[in-house]
Amino acid sequence: MSYKAPRDRKAYLKAYYLAHRTKHQERGKAWAIAHREAMRTYFREYQRRYWAAHREEVKAKNRAYYAANKEKVQASLKAYYEAHKYEVRERNRLYRATRKEQERLRHLAYALAHPDIVKAIAARRRALKRGALATLTAVQWKAIVAAYKGKCAYCGTKPKKLSQDHVIPLSKNGTHTADNVVPACMPCNRSKHAGLPPSIPAVRLLL
Repeated sequence: MSYKAPRDRKAYLKAYYLAHRTKHQERGKAWAIAHREAMRTYFREYQRRYWAAHREEVKAKNRAYYAANKEKVQASLKAYYEAHKYEVRERNRLYRATRKEQERLRHLAYALAHPDIVKAIAARRRALKRGALATLTAVQWKAIVAAYKGKCAYCGTKPKKLSQDHVIPLSKNGTHTADNVVPACMPCNRSKHAGLPPSIPAVRLLL
């Protein structure tokens, strides 16, 4: 059949589709089911290539969307997790199992690049395990060390390495907070152990 104008062909195709819509839909569903895995592989590869070519653009777009829709995104993620909790856990477990070495190297690189943050997190975790209030951050710890000018709060020496000492020990209901932590050299920290200091350092009261 020949058409004098493109619009005549469009009208014919539209009328044909409307007359055979159900048959086309069923055929499309059957094709999709038969080629599901092939299509998934194709789209995953397409997404991977697009991500590699537009990485920074996609990241910036995602950050902007998250900033503008933070509560909506968090609610959506929470709802999805609650509906697919066991599936998500299993997927994460398999992911960690297949990328164990890469994850280990990533954590090691982060620890080497941010030792203060890693130490602060570890100390906070130990305090929480003891049931103590733990709010001290890496930023607060740096401020405390600066307030003491990098010196031990007890003997006044300036060692190469300072440790976090709880003025009131955690074993005596002390807290892991900015007003109960002072810098101490290792000898003073070991000699104090879990006891109270002879005198409570005054500088901590200014923090």
